[in-house]
Amino acid sequence: MSFLFFDIESAGFFEGQSHICSFGYVICDENFNILQKEDIVMNPESRFEPRLLQPDSDCPLSYPKEYFESQPNFPHFYEKIKGLLTDSDRKVIGFASEHDVDFIICACENYKLPQIQFEAFDIRPMLKADFHETFGLSKWIEFFNIKTPLHAHKSCDDAEMTMLVLQKLCEHEQKSLPQVLETYARCKKSSVIRWKAKIMDKYKKLVIQKIESFYDKKCRQPISRALEGNYLLSLDKNRDVDQFLKIVQFIYINGGVVLSHSEEGAILVKDTGRFPPQFIFEENPLHIRFLHLGDLYQKCGEKEPKFKRQRQNITEEDLEKAKNLGA
Repeated sequence: MSFLFFDIESAGFFEGQSHICSFGYVICDENFNILQKEDIVMNPESRFEPRLLQPDSDCPLSYPKEYFESQPNFPHFYEKIKGLLTDSDRKVIGFASEHDVDFIICACENYKLPQIQFEAFDIRPMLKADFHETFGLSKWIEFFNIKTPLHAHKSCDDAEMTMLVLQKLCEHEQKSLPQVLETYARCKKSSVIRWKAKIMDKYKKLVIQKIESFYDKKCRQPISRALEGNYLLSLDKNRDVDQFLKIVQFIYINGGVVLSHSEEGAILVKDTGRFPPQFIFEENPLHIRFLHLGDLYQKCGEKEPKFKRQRQNITEEDLEKAKNLGA
């Protein structure tokens, strides 16, 4: 069994995407003997955040900008990085590893490469559990009084510092490296889970954009006028966004207008059974009226749809459908 400590540096975060410029790692045995160390420097093929180029930056680049740009890009190193992270006889460990996992996800997405499926232990919550502190990596080096010539924000050095800090945690708990990882088995970040979460977030944003496209609009050819009037929606925040869209569309095609803001005389629609029908504000200057969702559907001679919580199995196919939602 070997243990890979890794760290990733990014050129910046632009238009919702990060751009890797170095992947550093240290491989050691269970006694913290270093077997291999490397800084894989690559061309991020993006601009760099200006603060990274400043001489007095709190997060300076470890190499000249020109050196990064002279290196191959992420696809060139994809198979190597994949092999490092997915070796079946290896545990992967990082500090605040959710960020590094997200960097890998973004890189695979940017270059349309298959997602690398791996799990990475995160030592940050382990340290917090033992010492009740939430320091950054450099501060933990100071905390443990570790004397080292390593440079912060150089990926391979950050990876080694992560290893040194975890070594101190093992000494503090008087446990071996495998024992500590077993103790904190839940302190892991999964690229699969985080990738699914990213798809979910994108999907919800697309559907919410579609929902908002109906706000303040009146259907020119409604199928009925049973719901004529202005409506405000106050529904359970956990409701499935697809179901929320259907409710908005239902009001729209039956002659109602869903408002983006409060207006005098509007009807506030709440989930059936969650608030009493007689619920009113002590002060109601806009003369807001109240209606349960079930009563709204009953006006059109239909039954209220069964409440659904947000589904978790959003797929890439769902995402494509959401991108092409019709008006």
